[in-house]
Amino acid sequence: MRLSGHIHRGCAFDGQVESAVEDQVESASRISYRHIVIDAPEQAPAGLFALPARQWVDLFYDLAVAAGIIALSGAYAYDHSPVGTFWFALAYALLWCTWLLTSSATGSFTAEGATHTVWSVSLLVAQMGAMLLLAIAATDSVDASAEVFDILLGVALLIVAILAVRARRHGLGGARRIPVLAGLATLTLVGSWFLDARLSLLVWCLALALVAWAAWAVTSDPRIDQHRLRHRLGELTIIVLGEILVKMVLTVGEETLWSVSLVALVPSFGILSAIWWAYFVTGDRSRSSSRGSRRVQVAAHLPLHVGLLGLAVGLAKLVVGSDSLTQADGATALLAGPLAVVMGSLALVAYAGAVPSQRVLRLGAAAAAALVVVGVLTGLTAAPTAYAGFAIALGTAAAAAWRG
Repeated sequence: MRLSGHIHRGCAFDGQVESAVEDQVESASRISYRHIVIDAPEQAPAGLFALPARQWVDLFYDLAVAAGIIALSGAYAYDHSPVGTFWFALAYALLWCTWLLTSSATGSFTAEGATHTVWSVSLLVAQMGAMLLLAIAATDSVDASAEVFDILLGVALLIVAILAVRARRHGLGGARRIPVLAGLATLTLVGSWFLDARLSLLVWCLALALVAWAAWAVTSDPRIDQHRLRHRLGELTIIVLGEILVKMVLTVGEETLWSVSLVALVPSFGILSAIWWAYFVTGDRSRSSSRGSRRVQVAAHLPLHVGLLGLAVGLAKLVVGSDSLTQADGATALLAGPLAVVMGSLALVAYAGAVPSQRVLRLGAAAAAALVVVGVLTGLTAAPTAYAGFAIALGTAAAAAWRG
């Protein structure tokens, strides 16, 4: 009886072990399945037409910004006077605000994203065309393209308003002010054409202020995912960094391969690599996710991109030894100045994100600003300015990434 009892209890124990093992295997299978589902690419829901996942829609939309940047930087390369610089910065700011507003309206900054349809993608494609033509119109004189510029900007903003209303109807949330402000900006642009010259300019500036207000309101969306927001801003920053290389290629193409200065290639690629290094190290170490810090981080990307695009023109001219850099304060205006804007913007991004290395980035920004002052006072030439800028950018990036 004792033996049979032991055998019975042993069999029961074996059954419990077998059952426990089966439960673990089943649990592991469920965990593996969930892991696969999480990591799998996002799939659009079934419908009449299959559409790419939303990350591919986002990247496809970014192509319009990339093409517009090429057009704007080409115009800035020919006219980098104070007036030309202001117009270049304003035109890119409008492109940037449109990108930000559209990304918000399509749920690009949220974890769940948008459910794209043929209608929504068609609106995005139409806006891509408007943005590209807007950038081309900005390269002409203001008198020659003012009306076309306003029409294209109005079309882009109207599409933003439609997409934002659609997003709210589909439960994507977003700031309630965005469709209202985008619509008001469109109406204000239209109204500016029925007024006299002075009043028209004032109303036109009001329309731009409404666009800026709408862009500022993007960060008030409570459903924004901080990781997704940084990822999208990083994607756009990579596009802007790539413009430096594109500008170099286009500038060399206008000359000959033999016009390339090997001495100038070292600081050109060095500055590009150092800025890339510093930016993404800073973004990866960002700690703060409050609404205020998020607003500062997003806003700091606008001067960052403007500085990078200005630097693209300066480095391209440096590579071919352009005479523009030999003119009075040419190296300061096209190399040191844009670099100071970039370094200052990086310091602002680090400060808003409570990055541990923010003090290093502030020192880098101060060093870049000092280079501008030295250039203005001494008329520093292109090569010393470029190598000094390279040393500042690389030293700042290395110190910011230091793990010791």
